[in-house]
Amino acid sequence: MSLRPSILALVLCAWLVGLFWAGSGIPFLADDYDYLRIAAAMRSPLEAFERGHTTPKPLHHLIFYWGAHVTGPSPALMRLPAFLAHAVALFFVHRLARQAGASRGGAVFAAGLYATFATTRSLLWPVAISGFARVTFTLAALSFWIDANDESRGRRGASAIAAVLAAVLATAAHQSGALTPLFLVLWSVLVGEGGLPAHGRRLLAAALSPVLLASVAIVLGYVWWASGTPDQYRNVLQPGAIIANSLRGLVALMPDQLRSVAVEAARGQLGSAGTAVGWATIIVAAGTCSWLLAFGSSVWRFALLAGACDIGLAVATAGYSQRYAFLAAALSSVAVGRSITDAAGTRRGRWLKIGALLLGLAWYAESLRIVKEFQDAGAVAITLLDQAERASAGLPEGTPLVVANAPEVWGRDRDLMLFNWGFAAGLEMRGVRREVRMIRTHVGRAGSCAALLVPPEELVRLRTDPAVRLLEYDPDRQAFR
Repeated sequence: MSLRPSILALVLCAWLVGLFWAGSGIPFLADDYDYLRIAAAMRSPLEAFERGHTTPKPLHHLIFYWGAHVTGPSPALMRLPAFLAHAVALFFVHRLARQAGASRGGAVFAAGLYATFATTRSLLWPVAISGFARVTFTLAALSFWIDANDESRGRRGASAIAAVLAAVLATAAHQSGALTPLFLVLWSVLVGEGGLPAHGRRLLAAALSPVLLASVAIVLGYVWWASGTPDQYRNVLQPGAIIANSLRGLVALMPDQLRSVAVEAARGQLGSAGTAVGWATIIVAAGTCSWLLAFGSSVWRFALLAGACDIGLAVATAGYSQRYAFLAAALSSVAVGRSITDAAGTRRGRWLKIGALLLGLAWYAESLRIVKEFQDAGAVAITLLDQAERASAGLPEGTPLVVANAPEVWGRDRDLMLFNWGFAAGLEMRGVRREVRMIRTHVGRAGSCAALLVPPEELVRLRTDPAVRLLEYDPDRQAFR
């Protein structure tokens, strides 16, 4: 191995170790507590594969079983699987870049670029391991699929088996893993030379491949298995929500500052100058994607279409969060590595490197901001749970705690989950055995929430109700009153 990849590996390891150290002291948040409670009730890891879980993610449930029964509910150890998955994902980004035709330097650049993306949203939130692991196994399936179809390589059968196993794990990690066969077909059809007849031949060969047939069978089996869960599919969102989420997805890979302006402009929450800048950003993003689809390399066409399919599924069914852009960022990094190789030694190549470096620095700055926001959210979570635990200790048996307007989300983008779920389970982990009622007097931005929406008059009534103990969140003090 040459010096440059060795240096990159050391830098990336240092970055991941530093992130792990920074996040090791952050407590569990939101759904973490609920899934740990579910896992603690399992008597065997085989129960992760039983039909009936509210979320059909067996690999996700296995990881939480490991945390509940093997290591104990340690926030640091529960974050370890995500960091390991990220390290593997970086390896496959480098490998895919090489398979896409990038030079060794271009592949190094691709892996380094993806490492700067703000994956901290999932790295530091244990419950997000499902989507994070899905991205890693999807990248692995794609890489092994390429090997299995490379006639110049030996042991193609082993690569085919590895591709199928990776597809199984991607689907077991998250429902969106069902898109893996589509990505395999897109790569075979789009990445390669020749006109329409050549694309057609590659499509037919991919469709008849044992790897693809096995992957499709896995997806069909998963759909049958998941149909036994109470909430196996989300509803399709309203057209207005889909349009708004699509605009957010369109600018998902842009620098944090420009993306924020674009989102706020689309919401109509800026002045005329800010709105003009925001919509200009959206137009530039749309124009860049269109240009790359029309004139970019086949790798860019694959990255954009696969990324659009991946983000589009979330946009249409679950809303949008930057966590849904991880695969698009990884594939775009692969395409950047190939572009740097194609333009090596030219003025365009130098400008491309400068642009990618600036984008990486912007992504890196966002990653650091997310770490700080997680730390702040963790401090608030500990404060609120401590206050509720002390309040419960002084109450007569049978008196319920009523928690009003606990912060559901946190951070500048309001996309870090704090206590939209999990507050009662968090108290239970501290030994509090008492009824906990969650209420709110306003519609939150978490998408789903355990708190019951009540009119403000109900909160006024509860303040003087001697039969309950009211804990009302004060956003100015970031604590209960």
